Amino acid sequence: MSANCLLNEGANQPKTLEGLIPDRSALFQRHDWVWVSKKGVDLSLVKTSHIENVQEYLSLGPLVVTRRSPADVTASVLRLGLCLPNEASGKPHRIALNCSESDVIAHRPALLLNEIQSIQEELPEPWVKVLKALNQLQQSFSISLRLYGSLAWQAQHHGKAFYIHKSSDLDLLIISPPNASDETQHGLLKELQKISSESESLGGPHIDGEIRHPQMGDLSWQEWLQVSQSKQIRVLSKRPSSVSLILLDTENNCDSRKRFAFHTDQLDEWAIAALRAEAMAWPKPGLVSPIDNGSHKDMNIHLLLTAIDSLRSWFAEFARAAQAGAEFKDLAAIGRAAEAVMMRATRGINVYRGAIFNLGLLVSSAAISSDTKDIPNLVARRWGSAILEHQAPTLNHGVQLRVRLGSGGALQEAARGFPTLTQHVLPAFVLARQAGYSEEHSLIAGLLASIQHLEDTNLIWRGGLDGLKWAQQKALEFHTHGGLNHPDWLHELTQMHAQFIEKNLSPGGSADIAACALFLSRLSEPMRIS
Repeated sequence: MSANCLLNEGANQPKTLEGLIPDRSALFQRHDWVWVSKKGVDLSLVKTSHIENVQEYLSLGPLVVTRRSPADVTASVLRLGLCLPNEASGKPHRIALNCSESDVIAHRPALLLNEIQSIQEELPEPWVKVLKALNQLQQSFSISLRLYGSLAWQAQHHGKAFYIHKSSDLDLLIISPPNASDETQHGLLKELQKISSESESLGGPHIDGEIRHPQMGDLSWQEWLQVSQSKQIRVLSKRPSSVSLILLDTENNCDSRKRFAFHTDQLDEWAIAALRAEAMAWPKPGLVSPIDNGSHKDMNIHLLLTAIDSLRSWFAEFARAAQAGAEFKDLAAIGRAAEAVMMRATRGINVYRGAIFNLGLLVSSAAISSDTKDIPNLVARRWGSAILEHQAPTLNHGVQLRVRLGSGGALQEAARGFPTLTQHVLPAFVLARQAGYSEEHSLIAGLLASIQHLEDTNLIWRGGLDGLKWAQQKALEFHTHGGLNHPDWLHELTQMHAQFIEKNLSPGGSADIAACALFLSRLSEPMRIS
């Protein structure tokens, strides 16, 4: 509840942005999932009878982050949980494991309710009914519900192992909506209480779980509901590395101190909006649009929109991690998990790997920056050297080209503070907007500037260095002929589109940078033109 005061935590309130010391314990939240190097897991706490099953599991799936001590945080040690299904009783074995943060390969937050649709047909009917009711609830209140516990473990294994049993609860993690009123919060939890009661009356699960508040940590949603029925109440607050009783005062309102310039959910919304705007724009040389599929035989606009939808909330995770003091390896781990979700949604087709990387870094920088103009340069200062040293775990097209041609690609661009974006693409976008062009056409102006100046590895992959030079020359010609100011620019660009298709060229990297320009424009009020 936005108006509530924490009476006993004044000394722990965050400092102002300048000189802020990030809380590293918040990087790995309770209920997050991590994939860990098999050699990095400490098995010393595991019973001998479970060792073989645990070792087999570690090569297949993720572990869940549990609470750790302040000493663990200082030593960069993660406390992890593993559930192994018990074939006989259906009740899982819960096993505690340890690892070092450096052994984390991929990192993601708890599963979204929307991500478990594929296993719902395998669940008992009462579970299916309550999940449908919860889906309606999150739509009505415009929130995202996440899952942990037995159902989440079952979903992670795509229903191949059975974790829920007759006494299982349905564990929800509710992220407190930013700026939600007390009345809205209360209404949400009252509806949740109603759904839980109806579920139990029909033989379904009791709804347990927590609501996560940015200042107050994770609290039982049932205790949280009681707050509105009492002037003062003590509740148990669970944080990544501590548990404490806190006293909430519902009569004495106070404004929480603003820690960062942008809320993580707002950054996520702008990043997703930028990707959608780029996908829907037309004409774009060689690229997918609502009009046609460009140079792509395996993609269409519906696939692009599906991929974008799968990335909702992921940019908020980049932002949250950055605010917790994430190093580049931490952001890369989140990126790999986001990419896996996208690839599952697109059935293995890589649509936005580059966008996840570029926008993920810019969102991370925006989350900790106090100067919107400094966001790209902050990427270079904060993570530049680590970006250049990064070793991707798989040989994607960009990695192969760096090895074969010495191409710097996206890593070089990001490590240098996105010079193509800041010196060419964003200025082209802003100038077009100031000249009165629509956002769509201004984005196209930025795209052509990106094609002209960016070392686009997508173009190199499809057409070699000759293909890159040809595309850059075509973009230069468009610019010298007046760009959007040419009276017949639309016809000229449509012809260029046909030529790109004929040569099977698609400037996907340039499109990502154009979307980044649109994202950055949303962060600065003078640039935000409705």
